[in-house]
This record gives sequence, structure tokens and C-alpha cells, in this order.
Amino acid sequence: MSDEYFEDDDDYTIPCPMCGEEIYDDVSMCPKCGEYLLNQERRFWDNKPKWLVQLAVLFAVLAAIGFAMPWLSTLMVLLGG
Repeated sequence: MSDEYFEDDDDYTIPCPMCGEEIYDDVSMCPKCGEYLLNQERRFWDNKPKWLVQLAVLFAVLAAIGFAMPWLSTLMVLLGG
């Protein structure tokens, strides 16, 4: 048989939830930052810069205001304001 059928699938990498360094998914400690990885809940925003999170929240608020403005202006016209 060919060796391609026996490829090793154990070399998948994931970003460290603390520092973002690409690490193998089966290690128990990040070699860069030293943070232990076992039994940790991984959240999407954990390893993102703070400014990126703030920018995403700002865009969400602006989108909500932009969506509500036509409704509010129509309501004001109907109420006679």
C-alpha cells in the first residue's frame, strides 16, 4: 500500500487561547506563553485585541441605530412631532 493512506493526522495546530501562537492541538501547555491548556473554555474574543472588540461593538451599535432611524422618523411623523 501507499504511504499516503497512512498520513499522520496528529499534527493539527490551533491558536493558543492566551497568546495566539499556533500550537499543536494535543499539547497541554503553550511553549510560548507557558499557559496550561487543559480543561479551558475557549471563547472567540479571548485572544483578540481589545480595540478590535470595541470596534465590533461600535459597529453593532451604529448598525442598530441605522436600522432604527427610519422607524423612528416614521413614528415621529405619525405622532405629529
